[in-house]
Amino acid sequence: MAVPKRPHVVVLTGLGLAAALVGAYAAAPLAWKHFEHNKGLVGRSMVTRTKQGIPGDPINFGVVGSPADVACVFNAAGWGAATPVTLRSSLAIVGSVALRRAYPRAPVSALFYNGRKEDLAFELADGVSASRRHHVRLWRVAGDGSDPARPLWLGADSFEAMREFSAHRFASRSRVVSATLSRT
Repeated sequence: MAVPKRPHVVVLTGLGLAAALVGAYAAAPLAWKHFEHNKGLVGRSMVTRTKQGIPGDPINFGVVGSPADVACVFNAAGWGAATPVTLRSSLAIVGSVALRRAYPRAPVSALFYNGRKEDLAFELADGVSASRRHHVRLWRVAGDGSDPARPLWLGADSFEAMREFSAHRFASRSRVVSATLSRT
């Protein structure tokens, strides 16, 4: 094994690496603070719930605009408003998955934020059937009172990929929370 001719370079490199690790994993988290621009959101939970109270998708984005503005933006980006859940739409989604047929406005299951079902829901197909699709659910959280012209919406964006049918499970779902909105 060769002995380095400049041991001080190795020592300084090691100390620099140690300082970077301490800074990144110890000092930075202690100094990290979240500053909320909308004071009405301070202290709110940022997780949706199912009807049974089970944690659902995280709230991972916000939008400002009227309901018509929000719908216009999502439609322009290729998203469609989700169909309400009914017996007919439920049968249609089963048919879409089983027969591998498109259902661009398939229904999304209800999630609740602060005890309220989503106000708006959009989806974006990612394949030939409803088995692979992106969901966006939005809740109006501000803009009803002092500034009705600028409603604030909080949203949960997720991706759903249904696995193949098997003898053990009729259809098992796999949900993935998106890091970013698709095609927006």
